[in-house]
Amino acid sequence: MRLLLLLRSTLNVLFFMAAPALRFDSPYDIHLLRGQSLQIVNETVSGDCLLQLGSDNAFDFIDKNPTVSYQFRYSFDDVKAADFGITLSNPVAADASAARKPDCLIALAGAEPALAKNQIRNFYLFVEATDATDNSKTETAVRIHIHNRVEEIWLTPDILTIYRGFSAYFSLRARFDDEAVAEIGTMFKSGDNTRINYQITNPVQIVWSSPSTGVTINRNSGRITVTDAASPISDIVVETTYNGQTLRVSTLLHASKKLGAQSELLAELAPSGHSKGFSRLNEIPNILFIAEGFKLEQKEEFKQLINNYVCSLVSNKITSPFNLLKGSINYWMLFVASLESGVNTKGELVVYEEEKEDGTLQLMGKPLAFIENPKTKPVSEWKLEHLLYFVGLPIKSENSINDTVLQIKWATTTRISPANLDQLFQTRADLIIEWKKYAKRKLPEMKNTAFGVTVNDYTAALKDGSHNFVDLSRKAIMRADLDPFFETLKDKQQQLIGPTFIKDPSVQQGKDWDNIVFIVATDYGRAINSQGYMFSTLGKTTSDDDGTQILKLTGSIADVRVKLAAIDLPTRIPMERRKTITHEICHSFGLGDEYGEEPPKESDKNKPTDDAAVVGWQFANFRGDAEDLDWTTNLQAKEDLLVPVSTGGTQIQPYRIKWRYHRIKKCGIVTAVTISGNELTITLQEGQTAHFEVNKGVFVRKRKKNETAYLLTDASPEEKVLATILLPDPIAGDLLEAHNIQSVDAAQQKITINTTPPTELTLKIKPGVELKRNQRVEIITEKRYGPIYTTFRTPAANPPTDIKKALSPLLTVKSIDAANHKLTLTIPAGVTLMDYLTTISPNEAMLVYHPLDVPEGRRSHDYPHYELIPQQVLNHLLVNPFAFNANSDKKEIIDRTSNTNIPSSLVPSCSKKKKQIIGLYAGGKGSHGEVYHAAAECMMRHGIADGHYVELCAVCRYTLINLIDPLQFEAFDKEYMSRKIYPD
Repeated sequence: MRLLLLLRSTLNVLFFMAAPALRFDSPYDIHLLRGQSLQIVNETVSGDCLLQLGSDNAFDFIDKNPTVSYQFRYSFDDVKAADFGITLSNPVAADASAARKPDCLIALAGAEPALAKNQIRNFYLFVEATDATDNSKTETAVRIHIHNRVEEIWLTPDILTIYRGFSAYFSLRARFDDEAVAEIGTMFKSGDNTRINYQITNPVQIVWSSPSTGVTINRNSGRITVTDAASPISDIVVETTYNGQTLRVSTLLHASKKLGAQSELLAELAPSGHSKGFSRLNEIPNILFIAEGFKLEQKEEFKQLINNYVCSLVSNKITSPFNLLKGSINYWMLFVASLESGVNTKGELVVYEEEKEDGTLQLMGKPLAFIENPKTKPVSEWKLEHLLYFVGLPIKSENSINDTVLQIKWATTTRISPANLDQLFQTRADLIIEWKKYAKRKLPEMKNTAFGVTVNDYTAALKDGSHNFVDLSRKAIMRADLDPFFETLKDKQQQLIGPTFIKDPSVQQGKDWDNIVFIVATDYGRAINSQGYMFSTLGKTTSDDDGTQILKLTGSIADVRVKLAAIDLPTRIPMERRKTITHEICHSFGLGDEYGEEPPKESDKNKPTDDAAVVGWQFANFRGDAEDLDWTTNLQAKEDLLVPVSTGGTQIQPYRIKWRYHRIKKCGIVTAVTISGNELTITLQEGQTAHFEVNKGVFVRKRKKNETAYLLTDASPEEKVLATILLPDPIAGDLLEAHNIQSVDAAQQKITINTTPPTELTLKIKPGVELKRNQRVEIITEKRYGPIYTTFRTPAANPPTDIKKALSPLLTVKSIDAANHKLTLTIPAGVTLMDYLTTISPNEAMLVYHPLDVPEGRRSHDYPHYELIPQQVLNHLLVNPFAFNANSDKKEIIDRTSNTNIPSSLVPSCSKKKKQIIGLYAGGKGSHGEVYHAAAECMMRHGIADGHYVELCAVCRYTLINLIDPLQFEAFDKEYMSRKIYPD
């Protein structure tokens, strides 16, 4: 999965649905102490609104959208709030829109109510947004815990390694009087470098310090930096004070120079990769596999895992075209030892013990269920997530609470109707028992791993957009921190290779900055491909009946502090994980995801994407700009295919499909080009003129090798793109983080942001974007390899937009100068070659190739040369302009399968692989409709099907050949034809 969701920059969320998307920023559970108060929406505090509507702070969104309003409610009857020692108020300023944008101030009395039935220990704050235009509604929730006091604090991990010149944070944990454990102190927003600043009065005072030389620590945030003067082991001290109670704890810090400049760590080539190494470092792609969560004694196991993976990648037909690209990619390995094995997690787990074969007990855990509104479901159909929606989480003492007492408490503190409550206790003892098990929860300790990689699974009421992703942690090492290390990284022959992996373009960005693969020694978490790095986990996961992953933990049920247990390393990376690594590597070479995200509910599957039940879901239909997909070769927006029809409206014109890529007979790589009159003279790499014949037709096409795009996102977990930044270029790496917009010049399409340290930076952005002052945004980078050919767009008010390809007309080889590696090509009379094809810049590549001609008598004006997509398929789509995975009503649906309705007339009689035939299928970039990919089955859509590895489709294989080694096109075409899926 490529962690970047492109949404139409000129439209806000109201385009998808009338009522806007809602979220808490951040969505994690909030822990309060008696005597504190929490303010949810404070319009007077710029940039610090916990509630977000669309991409805006709640109050800003309401001011811009007069038909929208939101309201708060609670999982308890707010009329009874005083009985629970809770005061609820609405301190919002009384302006004209106050009723539509209320505040919510929750104040806790200093003492807990005496009556047990009134003692609420956690509850939900719900928010519902409504648009009056159609009365559409959206809802979200956050869970708030109430504690009386802190009983104990500690720092985790027990020892934290910080590299000299780097900064990092310990995690501060608190055990409360109800035995709940939570992280307190500095936390960061999802997808943001910004600390969460909850508007809490009378907060716990936390003071950090260190008596050690060479250690600098921010006394408020706990941010620690070590210098070269730091001792190998230093002391860290933290004190917390609340209501006159002070707790103090200390632990140790390990200062390391392992990842600093001039590190002794060396990269080495995977022996099985047939890599050329340093000699071709600057000519071919380089992929660097880095160990995370492997202990020193596991070094050889890591190297063997990588070597086996690379061997399978370059040796098997199933992973084509990497077998054809053997020797055209450098596969590097870098082992960085961790003091502990595994990965970090920040989510609570419900735990239980399981007897092992030797009679001892193994502590097991699984993530908590998210809440779900049962709506009209009868109690007999409720699941745990429905009960949790009403009653919250149990505290430890409620594991054995009497059911009669529990019923009285729920009758007082929840909104379950009396009838449903009676039925629940009379007929659903199973559900109540399951709920009580949630009293046994553990928050695993952090581990001291080399990079502090963490699963983003903070405990939350509802699933947030980036739940369960494996990622770098803002409390440890971020991607930009690695650039100084890469500046001096060498291979085992002491040759400098690291600069090719530097990300920061303001330094000297390396061409392979996006090709960093962290192999994490865990079986937990979801892999991502983020900005300049990607992850993969190891091992097969174990799941319960509902698909929830089950994890092994260290310790026992009685222990407060437990950790995720280290996994047994496999002898080779399992097939599912190998697929993930390859899929993510393909992202870094310009291929996009061909699937839509999982729908919110199982019942949404197979619904048309315009069905009322799903039309408001952001992944139902693609709403990005069509040109946002220009850099991908395997995805195309419906907008690009639509043309007017005589009966009115528009329909798909298949002859506008992007992957009408020529099949190639012979190919050469152009190093220089000149034009004189109607002749184009090109210089090829040595020996390549032998591929061409005089008087034969050739095409010249050009693409960028790679470039860095600067994007402005909404600083949400989904990183929704708001705008493309045009200037400045480059932008310094330390500015690639979240900012507040200080001013907007709409006429000039410029914005000014505030940076740290306090300075201003003016950005020129792509026209047609609506931004506003104080909006929270983030600057990110995206690596964009050139597609098959560069495209030029002339926007149109109505389709079709004029799209020109950087592809020459058919030229004729006039003469060949083999000694000087030159071809002279004749331009057809009356044709002017576009200027773009008459020069080559350092960041561009140009190819010249003989296409495969359709034989005389069968060729047409629109299809004179064979293409990846067969002519018969295009002709069928002319008459039936619908995706091959549309339903019987020709509607695109919520679908993640490889189903295909391609007619049998287009399937060769000997073919059992109709899902590989190139055509037109709905789905891609996370969306299910109005975006298309080429084949029913492809690794960029599935990966594993029926226990078998799914190959890349022909379009994706062609893309990689084009990018990495175009000289393999002939071998590719031979292999493509051998599959007998081309209906010719």
